[in-house]
Amino acid sequence: YEVKFQTDTQVSFVVCLTEGWVTAREERYYYNLDLANEQTITLQALLGEDWIALSNRAIQTQIDEQTPEMRTLFFAPGDGGFTTVDETTAFYIRGDGVPVAVFPPYSIAAGAAGFLEFPLAPLS
Repeated sequence: YEVKFQTDTQVSFVVCLTEGWVTAREERYYYNLDLANEQTITLQALLGEDWIALSNRAIQTQIDEQTPEMRTLFFAPGDGGFTTVDETTAFYIRGDGVPVAVFPPYSIAAGAAGFLEFPLAPLS
């Protein structure tokens, strides 16, 4: 596991499971916990009422800013590419408190892209 963010009342960490025999496979599980209130931290709690629109803008902007070679790895929205975040979108909290959305290989892009991470800091 790797602790990504920790305070007296909050912790964000990822548990990585790697399997390698003939082919390698990795699974990651993200946990964001409010220890003081004994509950899970959500993107809505971190980003506010407009969390979906804010997250979608941040992610789409970062996809659009990729190099041309990297952009070719992303699936079109109609072919399983990125369309929106929801309550099941995996994320962790970075050391500076910024949430980072994570998409596993093959979810919105070709497997060669690996795990895709998008910081969800408000755009200026």
